[in-house]
Amino acid sequence: MSDLAFRPARPEDAAQIQASCLTGQPVELVRELLQRCQKAALNRRGLGLVAVRPDGGVVGFGQLTLWPRGAEISDLAVSAPWRGQGVGTALIDRLIRVAREMHADAIEIGVALRNQDALRLYRRLGFQEGRILELDLGDGPEPVMYLGMSLAHGGDNLR
Repeated sequence: MSDLAFRPARPEDAAQIQASCLTGQPVELVRELLQRCQKAALNRRGLGLVAVRPDGGVVGFGQLTLWPRGAEISDLAVSAPWRGQGVGTALIDRLIRVAREMHADAIEIGVALRNQDALRLYRRLGFQEGRILELDLGDGPEPVMYLGMSLAHGGDNLR
């Protein structure tokens, strides 16, 4: 894990992110997502972040968006061979730091309830269970839980 670098995502990362992390999405949709991330970053309203191997290969992606009610982490994805090695934790940690720098008081992250590994990770990192919505994530409506964390008072909720 220590050999990974983290940097802002760019639209030209679309093919690598699609091939390694967001394999269920067409590359053009990933490119559009990255363009929105880039625009949000320019406006200080968010950030797309990638985890990159020393050879330049992308192994993780996450997005932060700043909303009036707080910040949201979304589209978090780690390449299958890199799961369980701390990449997701490191991406979340960095996105939380960015949210604090943007003066967000709270942050949330959503997870399909069928994704128990991600749910365990978010709970371990200090996110508290919140509302459950029925959302269509591509395979029809399913329950999605939003977990939240207070960022007020500058305390570090991670570990």
